[in-house]
Amino acid sequence: MKVVTHTDALAEAFGENEAVKMLSGIGFDALDYSMFVGYPKEDEDYKERAYTLKKTADSCNITFEQAHAPFPGMLDENGRLSEKRIDMIVRAIEFAGILDAKYIVVHPLTLKENQKEVNFEYYNMLLPHCQKSNIKIVLENMWGWHDGNAGPAACSEGAEFAEYVDMLDKNWFAACLDIGHSSMKNTGSTVFEMINALGGRLECLHVHDNDLKDDLHMFPYLGSVDWNAVMSALKKSGYTGNLTFECDGFLRRYPKELYLPVLKMLLAVGRQLVKI
Repeated sequence: MKVVTHTDALAEAFGENEAVKMLSGIGFDALDYSMFVGYPKEDEDYKERAYTLKKTADSCNITFEQAHAPFPGMLDENGRLSEKRIDMIVRAIEFAGILDAKYIVVHPLTLKENQKEVNFEYYNMLLPHCQKSNIKIVLENMWGWHDGNAGPAACSEGAEFAEYVDMLDKNWFAACLDIGHSSMKNTGSTVFEMINALGGRLECLHVHDNDLKDDLHMFPYLGSVDWNAVMSALKKSGYTGNLTFECDGFLRRYPKELYLPVLKMLLAVGRQLVKI
């Protein structure tokens, strides 16, 4: 199991090419290119930027195992899927494909009406672009705010999550389990229920900790998640994917001067987790 981490915070602080060099130097096995800050823009030569980033990674002998598409509001003022937003996700898929990433996370849409039908339309609109870029989309279990408290959203129940994956082409769609999301109280199925429900559909992870109430994206062992139990459940389920950290929100609490030593600690945590 490779130990992988997001590029987001380092790229924001030092530039994405330097971030790749730094994470490779620390010793991470591979990278997850997150497009929260540096998402491919329509008015730039984003393909050339992707090729440059891939060249940097190749020179460092490190790969991009997965990517994370931006997640803007996807509906227009008439409640229909926005062509402009769809184009943004398509650019993200193209960018990740150039990086030779195997997966890209594209969030499902949480809607009050026709949620399943709209998501089916949405993902199938993206299918030809996945095929063209040779990259698989993974859906992620979501959560949302309900009267000021965390609550369920799209794919927050294990059975629903499995159903969403099953309604799509299994050659191009799978599941990414966000362990932090499924560990929060009152947001849907527990992490263990998710693992059982998803079975072989589960191909990616987002690994981070919290206080079981808020989506804090902390380093493992700093919150309340039972990591021995989680890793044991993943092993028992036959999970064969990577251990991919999504802890950049917590990393940003530190001064930039401490990013490297803090990330070295995160890598050590990852090495320990995969031994369980």
